[in-house]
Amino acid sequence: MNFDYSDDEKLLQDTVNKLFKSKFPITEVRKFVEGEKIPSTLIKLLANQGLLGTTTWDRRKNKMEGVIYSVIIAYEAGRALLPFPLLENHVASFILNKYQKGIIADSLISGEEVATVAWEKSSIKMKRDADCFIVTGEFTGVPFANDCDYMLARVSLDSNQECIAIFNINSPNISKVKRDSMDQTYPLYNVQLNGYRLTRNQLIGSENDGSEIYEEMKMFARLLLCAEMVGGSEEILGITVNYANERKQFGQAISKFQAIKHLAAEMYLLLESSKSTLDYATWAVDTNNEERERVIPLLKSYVSDASNKITGTSIQIHGGIGFTWESDVHLYFKRSRRSAILLGDSYYHNEQIAKYMEKEFLLNPLKI
Repeated sequence: MNFDYSDDEKLLQDTVNKLFKSKFPITEVRKFVEGEKIPSTLIKLLANQGLLGTTTWDRRKNKMEGVIYSVIIAYEAGRALLPFPLLENHVASFILNKYQKGIIADSLISGEEVATVAWEKSSIKMKRDADCFIVTGEFTGVPFANDCDYMLARVSLDSNQECIAIFNINSPNISKVKRDSMDQTYPLYNVQLNGYRLTRNQLIGSENDGSEIYEEMKMFARLLLCAEMVGGSEEILGITVNYANERKQFGQAISKFQAIKHLAAEMYLLLESSKSTLDYATWAVDTNNEERERVIPLLKSYVSDASNKITGTSIQIHGGIGFTWESDVHLYFKRSRRSAILLGDSYYHNEQIAKYMEKEFLLNPLKI
């Protein structure tokens, strides 16, 4: 089985890589950290190149289309530390395209509007009022909420019904409070609702499949999140090797020291293993293979640990300078730490793998 990218996919990766390096280098990321507002030029750049939503639902084939393109874009966004809710916008545009095809999905792809997703648990109350729901409460840890137009979130209509709702978070009944977070390239906000009127046409899908849609969102999001982490890991490995070749100690480059060679070799091994796992998971999702049920937890578990190890080793090789503000290394280190725990850390996904294997064993003992 060949998991290599096609010529078109390789061309896309090369084009996006060069685009981010030339138009939005790390100096622009630092400007965002200081101002904490997504530049309109970045949104326009992503929209003009068609990078804001490449995955759609093919109703004839009953499967996702364009998954590999989304993975490639997320991979390069991770390399560039792109300060934009690319993951959330891709997930939102796909879900809206599949379940509620209309102008909102089109506006997210065109860059006219931007969407985010409330991944963390919420503390909200919903009260039925004629043809709508009155929503009061708070969603915590919503990425880029201050710069977005819409927010997708899971809500409970009553004790037995869950649904995915789309909120206009620029409504006067919604306020956003900035949270302190380690990763300054990916700001988080608490979104507070006070009597927000949620109409039925803002509910995605039916009122009975909210949990299934949410699991679908998380599956796709975990794939793109891991692509970002692997891309960031590859970039930080290159930065680290270049530094080791330039940094001199005792009259020679530290890259000549056996201890540094061993650390760099381990980083490379973790990176290549992460790439292989990502490629396999991408294939499973793209082909709607039954393997995706267990390969996504495996991917998230392995890449989370590998990314943390790679960025942590980079800090170690750089020494004290690696965590100073002048160095870019700590930005990758912090992004990795945030991404590793989002949508379940390695411990959570190891438990999911164990449960899956237990289930398989009970169904077919000889197969295991």
